[in-house]
Amino acid sequence: MKRNARAAYNALKRLGAPVYDHDGGQLAHFVIGAELRDSTDQRYCDYYQEEVKEHVAAGRIVNAFGIRQDVLDILAANGLFAEWINAGMVGVYDA
Repeated sequence: MKRNARAAYNALKRLGAPVYDHDGGQLAHFVIGAELRDSTDQRYCDYYQEEVKEHVAAGRIVNAFGIRQDVLDILAANGLFAEWINAGMVGVYDA
């Protein structure tokens, strides 16, 4: 994994996001899980935008495409972006 991807991975891990080094055969640096493991988990990504809703605040889109803004900010700060692989996982790629 590249240095910028490792920095983002570690920052997301500290945040509590479910990040996984193995990408399941995709070309992503790593993936972020979108499924809850138990009832105490927070959603960091929500494909159906039931909990993590996209909206506009202060003239900018927040929680774009069902991915929490703090996750997007960490990725952007490290030159990365997120893209849905399927409803259960988000791949992280170079911007």
